[in-house]
Amino acid sequence: MKSKSKKVQKYSLGTRILTAFLAVVLTLALLEAYCRVFSPAPIKNKFRFSFSKKEALVSKSSLNLDLKLPAEIPDHLNIPVGVPVKSHLLGATVDPIQNLRTGFPVERIEQMTRVLEDGRILFDVKMKKGKDGFRITPSSGMGEPQYYALFFGCSFAFGEGVQDHQTLPYYFQQLGEGKLGTPVRSKNYAHSAWGTAQFWKVVHEVPPPAAILEAPQRIAFYVMIDHHFERLRGAYSIARDYPDWVGNTPYIAEDWTGQIVDRGYFRDSFKLALFRFLSGSKLFYTMNLGPAAWEVTDSELEFFSKVVASAQQKLKADWKVDEFYTVVLPQNDKGHAAVPYLNRLGVKTLDLSKFDLQARMKVPAYLPDRHPSAEGQRYLAGILLDAVRRDLK
Repeated sequence: MKSKSKKVQKYSLGTRILTAFLAVVLTLALLEAYCRVFSPAPIKNKFRFSFSKKEALVSKSSLNLDLKLPAEIPDHLNIPVGVPVKSHLLGATVDPIQNLRTGFPVERIEQMTRVLEDGRILFDVKMKKGKDGFRITPSSGMGEPQYYALFFGCSFAFGEGVQDHQTLPYYFQQLGEGKLGTPVRSKNYAHSAWGTAQFWKVVHEVPPPAAILEAPQRIAFYVMIDHHFERLRGAYSIARDYPDWVGNTPYIAEDWTGQIVDRGYFRDSFKLALFRFLSGSKLFYTMNLGPAAWEVTDSELEFFSKVVASAQQKLKADWKVDEFYTVVLPQNDKGHAAVPYLNRLGVKTLDLSKFDLQARMKVPAYLPDRHPSAEGQRYLAGILLDAVRRDLK
């Protein structure tokens, strides 16, 4: 009798669990139907973009320019302050991430045009790319370089919206001889829509050219913005609207030994498949959930810093880089939060997150889409040169 009673009890518990599960499924289905019919506005998530609560001192290896920021960045197209700039790209450039080892058959010219919704052209630029797939930095007509400067990062270092002779690498090269007293040559290893993962992959997969290895000294910069945190983790906010962007992002992870390893691409992971499934849910959208709504945790800051430190190790070992810096661009508070973590791992940082670039310039420092203008790129190059000069002597 006792064994029979236990069997009935187990069955009753199983029934209760099944009933509860079906009730949850039915509730979610009803909420999904409600969201599809009435399309309520997304709930504001008070935890969005909050930072780690841990405080840490910035080490002496970080340049912290603690200056006030403007409330809004002005533009030269008379777009009202505070109005989001909606635009789309025409003829976006070819992402070289799939061809890092093989490169491309020939050099080529690519055109990128950004058009505002009202038809005005924000920028229309042509750029030359080499056989390795990366943007060519034109020569400044100088002699044999004493320093070779390598730039990694996203569209801000790549020079979205400006010509080949108006990018951050070009101006660093052009101004370098005057500020360092010797010729400088730059190589642009950045690209639009890239981030920390692509930086790590380029460093590990692209063989360093002989011209770089033969230079007397080498400097490298990883230029970062806040959005690199989301790109590194393949955030839902990107995958929902741009699945191919996330799908082509390298999946860099930490293995059980603590080593940073390459897991392929997000398109091959369960994570992207889950995000694609959730992207069709109006309930998920209305609740404003997903990794983008979560805080940037200590573990994320630590992981990001480990990826950068791993790339630094490879740069110094195989690329023979003498000085490496992670540059946090103006108005990037998440990057500022990562500075102590990077410094603890021996990564030098140039923290410009609080630097008021526009206040120092009489002309627009930024395009309306928030990328630096040609003048802004030139000013930033001067800041980098002034900051690193102390370490190159």
